[in-house]
Amino acid sequence: MAALNPSGQTFIAFDDGKTDRFIVLGIRGISTLDTLDVSGWFSKVVTAAFIATTVNAQGLCTVTGTTVTIVPTGLTGDAGYLMVRGTAV
Repeated sequence: MAALNPSGQTFIAFDDGKTDRFIVLGIRGISTLDTLDVSGWFSKVVTAAFIATTVNAQGLCTVTGTTVTIVPTGLTGDAGYLMVRGTAV
């Protein structure tokens, strides 16, 4: 379990640019129970889900404030996409 670096391990693959914001973040080097602080993009997170691209893992994530915890099992230094919906900063 580690805190992911938003500027080093993530990139925005899609951003709808609206106030009720939806973004898709590409993430590298992710493991189960890693966390990502998305306060740079969101003031409030409503929901988040993750889909792995290097292994068969997907599912909803746990959200606490603006911190997202990656809960799908079987991830160890893998890559995938995090979809987040919430209120833009």
